[in-house]
Amino acid sequence: MKQYKLAILASHPIQYQAPLFKAITESGEFDLMVYFAGKGNAAAKAYDSEFGRDIKWDIPLLEGYRHEFLDSKFELPRRLLLGKVPINAVLILGWNLLEFILVFLAAIVSRTPIFLRAENPLKQELLKKGFAQPIKRSVLRVLFHFVSAFLYIGKENKEFYEHLGAPPRKLFFVPYAVDNERFLDDRKRFSPRRSELRKELDISKNASVTLFVGKFIPKKRPIDLLRAYAALTVDNKALVFVGEGELLGAMKDFVKENKLSDVHFVGFKNQTEVGKYYAIADVFVLPSGIGETWGLVVNEAMCFGLPIVTSDMVGCVPDLIIPGATGYTFPLGDVPNLGKILGDLLNNKEMRKKLGERSVRHIFSYSFKEDIKGIKSALLRTAP
Repeated sequence: MKQYKLAILASHPIQYQAPLFKAITESGEFDLMVYFAGKGNAAAKAYDSEFGRDIKWDIPLLEGYRHEFLDSKFELPRRLLLGKVPINAVLILGWNLLEFILVFLAAIVSRTPIFLRAENPLKQELLKKGFAQPIKRSVLRVLFHFVSAFLYIGKENKEFYEHLGAPPRKLFFVPYAVDNERFLDDRKRFSPRRSELRKELDISKNASVTLFVGKFIPKKRPIDLLRAYAALTVDNKALVFVGEGELLGAMKDFVKENKLSDVHFVGFKNQTEVGKYYAIADVFVLPSGIGETWGLVVNEAMCFGLPIVTSDMVGCVPDLIIPGATGYTFPLGDVPNLGKILGDLLNNKEMRKKLGERSVRHIFSYSFKEDIKGIKSALLRTAP
């Protein structure tokens, strides 16, 4: 079986990307080398300004695939220009770092096929204002001319590439995915302990539980969820917030002022712990606005068979939220609408069950297997 030589340039080791790199390597179809521009928190704890604390992920970020930390911004471009990186393609994960742009330019000069995978959803891009936006789009149109394959993560991202001139023959579906198998295993492990885990939080085994997982920062809009929840007239309910961030103080003040006794702040939970909270939940809510270019926590929640409620601005909506089948959306910032949807779900166990069953079936199409299939298709089309 032919192995394609693929190089990937990433900013730093990320908990969502590392399992994909490992899966690509284990498929046996690629000779993969991942180059990192920086170390991030791969080796030790590093401060995360949005969480407001030091973070070290508790899953391996550097195991199962070949990798190298670049010594300088010019190291990989220099190798490409000197022909010291014999590859079929270089996959660049965006354009927000100087390292990415330099490798892009070096690949053009060295005639190395360029694959591009970024997150940008068209709907959010069109809402961005300022004199720099037309300049940015003009520059991207020029750069996109040299891209051999656009690996789009979802429908909104595909439309963004098309909007800037990417032809259909260069578009390949490489969906945003989490390690589905790990989260499905966590579901099997934690779901039988649902009552026990709820008891640890002093939540009734029969309560209807709403869950939020993420950073408490403005773009995630967790206070929208609090406001909607406070107005509910649902008996025996609970709201669980997993995460930390700058809005935590304001959120706790809201809970105190509104005398909400059934809201639980459990703090930051690492990758091996977060499954416990998906397992005790009945509904998952992500009320984010511009900047939520996908929302991988939605993928995680769907692996646990949860119905999903998101704002209509979240990037994954066209792909993952099928109204009445996997969940519902509400107009960004429309707290009464969010409350109406949430109330209906919390009051209807059968509806939640139906949506949850469809969620877990639907998320199978957003997997590392599909990613590998898409990358291979792009290589088959472009590699000699």
